[in-house]
Amino acid sequence: MDYISILNNQDIEKKIKLFKEPEFLISKEDCKNQYNVLGHDIFDKIKRPDKYIKKDTGQIDENGEPVTVTDIVNVSRIGLPMQKYIVDQRVGFMLSIPIDYNIFYPDNEKGKRMKKILEDILRRNKMDYKNKEVLRRQMSEMECARLWYFSPTGGNPKYTLKCKIVSYSLGDKLYPLKDEYDDLIAFAREYKIKEDGVEIRHFDIYTAGYDYKYVEKEGKWAYDNLTDSEGNEIEQPIPNYVKKIMAVYYQQQSPEWYDVQSMIDRLEKTISNHSDMDDYFGSPILAVAGEILGFAAKGEQGKILELSQDAKANYLALTTPPESIRMEIDNLRELIFSLSSTADISFDKVKGIGNLSAVALTLLFISSTMAAKSKEETFALGITREINLLVAAIGRVIDPSLESIISEVYCEPIITPYIPKDIEAMLKVFSEAYEKGIMSIESVVENNPLVVDKKKEIDSLKDAMNDQIIGPAITTQKNI
Repeated sequence: MDYISILNNQDIEKKIKLFKEPEFLISKEDCKNQYNVLGHDIFDKIKRPDKYIKKDTGQIDENGEPVTVTDIVNVSRIGLPMQKYIVDQRVGFMLSIPIDYNIFYPDNEKGKRMKKILEDILRRNKMDYKNKEVLRRQMSEMECARLWYFSPTGGNPKYTLKCKIVSYSLGDKLYPLKDEYDDLIAFAREYKIKEDGVEIRHFDIYTAGYDYKYVEKEGKWAYDNLTDSEGNEIEQPIPNYVKKIMAVYYQQQSPEWYDVQSMIDRLEKTISNHSDMDDYFGSPILAVAGEILGFAAKGEQGKILELSQDAKANYLALTTPPESIRMEIDNLRELIFSLSSTADISFDKVKGIGNLSAVALTLLFISSTMAAKSKEETFALGITREINLLVAAIGRVIDPSLESIISEVYCEPIITPYIPKDIEAMLKVFSEAYEKGIMSIESVVENNPLVVDKKKEIDSLKDAMNDQIIGPAITTQKNI
């Protein structure tokens, strides 16, 4: 299909029909319900109905039969936010240590200017925090996007770049349009804005050539009436001078907990059923066959229950002890954590660990680390695209004098999974390596996790070492 000619065509309806929601292994609504604990099946009164019982009113009808009423007994509903726990831990392992963008610039004045502008954009957009939000939404919603747009600065340079994150849970429908080679050739976003109490549908299309902004009026799509910061009307379609789609789309086929969802459902059901059982049998139940002649008073010492001659009384007890239930709960928890490559760092699990070596800590979290590294191949690719987009925007719009070096700037992001470290052992190794002359003072400081300002620390150490070397020599000369 010739997508480009349709996108360049004036027929709005044809353009919009090009865009279809991508297919996932589960629906986005099911994914949303699984991530939010109150959306779990255990709280669904159709899938887990309450119990209806006949309750004696203590009255007798005209036929001498006891009068009963139907009463509802609420069953236990215990939801476990395991999906959120899995996602939060994966984000923590991947991005607790901020991404090293590892950007290479030309070694000249233009390269320095490009670096300064790009680092300023990344800092102003709080990218370390926004990256966590993007990754969390990708893992929990299966897709999200980051839109980039120009914003006036009121100074020099005239414009800077700002970003906006869009996703299903934020009220957006995302439509990536890809060619037969799986390359993104256009991106669209559908959303609603409330105007005078009425929700109005909007549809934005982003391409490398133009941006199209549409609004639905009386059931038909038309160009949206937009104005710039000075109140001037913006002519549509809007030319894209960056020549790259001003959106980066992040996607995966299923949420992080997809493979263990059935186990989470079963665990919630088992724990809830066990809670119901405790409600019935947690307190002793006395079954009496025959007539009760008298009760002991509440709080009376040496309590006695007076029965008729042929009456019998026994406490009801479970014929099957709950050991099998406990075993099933433990097995399910173990499988959920292990098969989702999630570290179980609950208090009961870690309280008896003691002091572990650096190697033992690494092995303890190896599964979570490997899961984080496997996610790197898709997430880091999106980060690379964003840096390339920002570099192009800087060179073609913000500072056109830098356009000539756009192709010379490239990014190889490094994601370092977080692993708890034995800092005492690490510092001891660094100290011994430095004393033996196999590690420089710069390398020691660079790898020391306790140092915040590494350059300042290196300068301080060098000054201290110079004082130790030069000081005695000066003193000797004065004595002479």
